Amino acid sequence: MSDTMVNAFVFLVVVKLELLVLLVDLVELVILVELDLQVRSLLVDNQQRLLQRMKIQQFGQYIMLLEQI
Repeated sequence: MSDTMVNAFVFLVVVKLELLVLLVDLVELVILVELDLQVRSLLVDNQQRLLQRMKIQQFGQYIMLLEQI
């Protein structure tokens, strides 16, 4: 093999490795985005539950106030 062919082969190997690294980075980014969306969804669910509890507590306080009258 000539030096040019060896250099071309090494170049292709390096390019393939760089593409593989980019692919791994892309997969990692997709996973992180998916996890972020799941966490945000859980936070929204928790906020909604908290709001429902607060409404129930307020309703309970209202009932107690009516009982005192």
